[in-house]
Order: sequence, then C-alpha cells, then structure tokens
Amino acid sequence: MITGDNGILKRATEAKEKSERLEIIETAQIDIAGKQIQNDGSLSEEELVEILTSSEYNTKGTLSDNGEESVLDKILTSSDGQYQIPVSEIYNGPFTQNENPGNVLEALKTKISKESEDCMIDEDGNIIPINVWRYQITGEDTCRIVGILDDYDGRAAYNGSITSDGKLEYEIPVYIKAGNKVYQVTELGGAALYALGELKSIAIPNNVTSIGGDAFSYCNELAEIIIPNSVTSIGSYAFYYCKSLIEITIPNGVTSIGENTFYNCTGLTKITIPDSLTSIGYQAFCYCKSLTEITIPNGVTSIGENAFNNCTGLTKITIPDSVTNLAFSVFFGWTSSQIININFKENELPSGWNTDGGSFSWKYGCNAQINYLED
Repeated sequence: MITGDNGILKRATEAKEKSERLEIIETAQIDIAGKQIQNDGSLSEEELVEILTSSEYNTKGTLSDNGEESVLDKILTSSDGQYQIPVSEIYNGPFTQNENPGNVLEALKTKISKESEDCMIDEDGNIIPINVWRYQITGEDTCRIVGILDDYDGRAAYNGSITSDGKLEYEIPVYIKAGNKVYQVTELGGAALYALGELKSIAIPNNVTSIGGDAFSYCNELAEIIIPNSVTSIGSYAFYYCKSLIEITIPNGVTSIGENTFYNCTGLTKITIPDSLTSIGYQAFCYCKSLTEITIPNGVTSIGENAFNNCTGLTKITIPDSVTNLAFSVFFGWTSSQIININFKENELPSGWNTDGGSFSWKYGCNAQINYLED
C-alpha cells in the first residue's frame, strides 16, 4: 500500500512541490541579479514587481493585494493558487528611489502604522527602536530629528552606534510612530548629528526638506554625504569643521547658503551650487583651502563678509553681474596667483560693493588679480 498520510506518494508529491517552489525562487533571484547588473547594482520597487509578475514564469505569478504595503510584504501566488511565496523570501534588499517616491513613503507609512509599539522606520523599511533618535513634534503629522531641544546640551540626536566602516547602525527615519500616531520626519534640526566623530558617510532620506544649524558640525571624519532634491534650506554652521568632506552637491531648490555653513572644511575640493541660489552667507566657505572648483550661478545677488576668506586653492572665481551686494573682506588672504573675474565695469560697480579701499572694502586683505570683464 503506497497511499496514506505517510505514504511514498505523498512524500514524492511534497518533494516535487518543494523542488518547483525552489526553482521559482531561484529563477526570480537570477532575474533580479540580472536587472541589478544592468542598473549598476540598483533595483527599484517597480522593477521588482515587474520581474515577479513576468509571464516568463511557469506559475504566471501575481502579487496578492495587500493594500498600500511594500511589495516585500506581499505574496507571490501562482495562477492555480498552488504556490504562495513571500516576496521577502525572494528578495529582501534595499530599493533605489523610484520616479514616484510618494508611493514608497505611503507604503512605509502603512507598514509602521501596523506596528504594535512606538517605533521608527527608515527608507529601506527597517524598523528602528523608538529611543534611537531624539525627535520633536512640529505639526499635526510632522516632526524633526533634533539634538538641540529647549536647552542646548551639546550632543547629537542619534543614540545608536556607528559601524566599523563609518556608517550609522540605524539610518535616519522617515516616519516615527508615537502614541499610536504616525509622524513624517521632514527636518534634520539643530545639531541632529553634532560631533559624531566616527561618522564617514550618510545619505539623507528623500522626505527631508531642511537641514538645520550645526546639523553635522564637527563630524570630522564625514567624507561623503548625499543630499536629496527634497532639501530646500541648509542652516548656518551645518557642515562646520567637517574637515574630511571632499565633494558635495547642493540640490536645486536651495536658495541660500547660511553663515559658516562650510567653515574650515579644509578637505573640500569641489562643490556644486544650484542655479536656484540667491545668497551666500557670512564666512560660508571661509578656510576651505583645498577648494579648487566653484561656480557662482547668475542669480546670486548677495555674498557675505569673508565668504571666501583664505580659499587659497581656487585659481580663479567669476562674480556674475547679478551680484549687487558684496560685503567686505570676501577674498581676504587671496594671493597674487589667484584671479577674480568681475562681470562689471570698474567704474560702474553696484552701490552694494564697498570700494573705499579701507578695512571695510570687499578688496581688503586681497592680493589677487582682478579682471573687470565688462571694461
């Protein structure tokens, strides 16, 4: 007799089903790896869904409808209903930002709202203990990550550890669940990551719109940072004394660089400034001695006192004709080997440029060659 609960036929059927199930998983993983190679290592949530619903699968798999949840929370189901495979069993890695990040944020919001306890969630869907980041409620459904509360105590908002390769053990959250209510993190507030000396690289999530004062001050080992296009303002002293920062791109939409933003970033060699910029603050790039490349976009109207003080690595800089206010000592410490190109006639400089030649002149302490391009 070969039938029955423990019969050979049942075991053979189960073995066959297990083999077919594993074949589906392996095929999907091969296709995913191929897509990642094609994308130089990246994979979006939409691309994963496209792969898993491809007609190339023998099962003609479809994703069961789980509402607004992430695709990783869904089930791959065969057309005959025989196989049900959790997508997280096939792929459980990070996603790149897709063309509609709002959908991803909504999925993360739904996921964290289902958690039974107060907690946080990052862009990759990882749950973070509630006490890892210090935060402050700013609105009905928004909050900020903040080191400075009512009284400045000189420590960062982050209470987790830093890995051996200089990354945060827990990433910056995109949502926080507190008291059965979900808040979106829209700001990195004052001193959010203040003086995290071992931090070497970080990516700011796409939901953040502003970076507050002192946010990364004294992060001496910080060499790489990704600022998303969602950021529209960067506060004073934000990268103060970030001596290991080499290159940075300020996203389009930022209109001003505050005072002392990159003060003494002595390792900074290149910075990309967006066309949206209108003002550069007091001592914004003071002592950025390794800075070799910078373009001031036409649209900047104001450059603050000592903005490029002792930027001795720059061979030249061009001041566009949109600049109507140039404060004193902007180029203090510049040498005769450096060149300042000015898109005005010497005798037609705007009234906002002090040209008295004294200690309050924009030329004070500057020995650079000055070319008036309109002469």
